[in-house]
Amino acid sequence: HLEGEVLAPCVELRKYNTDQIELADQENRTIINTLQWGMFAVALGGSLSGLVLGYAVTRSLNRSIYQLSVRIRDAAGRLSRELGSVTLEGKGDLPDLHRQMRGIIEEIGRVVDQLEQREREVLRSEQLAAVGQVAAGVAHELRNPLTAIKLLVQTGLEGTLAAGLPPEDLAVVEQEIQRIEHCLQTFLDFARPPRCERRCADLVEVVRRALTLVEGRARLQKVVLATVFPHGPVPLKIDPEQVRQVLVNLLLNALDALPQGGRVVVEVAYPGAPSHPQFGHHAALGFVEVRVRDSGAGILPTIRSRLFEPFVSSKDTGLGLGLSICKRLIEAHGGTIRAENAQEGGTVFAFRLPMEEAHACAAGRG
Repeated sequence: HLEGEVLAPCVELRKYNTDQIELADQENRTIINTLQWGMFAVALGGSLSGLVLGYAVTRSLNRSIYQLSVRIRDAAGRLSRELGSVTLEGKGDLPDLHRQMRGIIEEIGRVVDQLEQREREVLRSEQLAAVGQVAAGVAHELRNPLTAIKLLVQTGLEGTLAAGLPPEDLAVVEQEIQRIEHCLQTFLDFARPPRCERRCADLVEVVRRALTLVEGRARLQKVVLATVFPHGPVPLKIDPEQVRQVLVNLLLNALDALPQGGRVVVEVAYPGAPSHPQFGHHAALGFVEVRVRDSGAGILPTIRSRLFEPFVSSKDTGLGLGLSICKRLIEAHGGTIRAENAQEGGTVFAFRLPMEEAHACAAGRG
């Protein structure tokens, strides 16, 4: 009886444990089978996804390569039309694309070489044309005074004048020689401009001296010269001779535009900046501007944009180098020059000079 009471629960407990073990083992096998199928599905899905993605990427790359190949061939076609035969052959794959690109690079190098050669040829042609233009201009300017001198000398050599040439003829010879000298000096200034030697100078005084040089001609032509200057000196570090040369050239051009009289106004101003006590009530930091305004007919529209180019002139005489020389001299000072028709009529020539070292000049340190 005791054995039944003790062993029976043990047998039942063992049976229960055995059942639980079998149940757990069955669940484990189920989980393992599920994991195996899941891993198989993941592997299969990854492979399929890789294949699909790879196909899509390959198709996209092939399309891009094809489009790039078409563009390369189009570029080659344009090169062929412009510069001769450029042939590209291939299937459009990556190695062929590399060969095509290398061919295009070689053709571009050849094109660059050809363009550089053509540029040198054009530059040489322009230089020869410029030399011919200068020679024609110089010959034209020298022929007239030389003809006048020749006629007067021939008259003297004929012996018809016992006392030689009269004073008025000698005066004509002198004037024509001066005209020749001026022509040659203009050409030399253009071909070999003098070196800019800056020193401290009063710009107003430079303008006054330039006006003094043209006052006589202005009186003969009944031209009124007027000035508008700031209060006090305008100290700048400039080459006074070169700036005076620019002013004289602009003043002579203004007088050429007023053969029957008129008015020329020369103004020194500080536009576009606040006042500074060191340089007067209207002084400005940055630059100073000189304007030469005449009451003439203005600039012809046909030459307005080319006015400062060499050999461009609205006058029948002269080489057309004066304004080109002025532009070069002003730019050598770090300045700018311009020309425009005034609203009230006439022409305004204006150039600007920087005031970078004006303080040192004003303090006497230049």
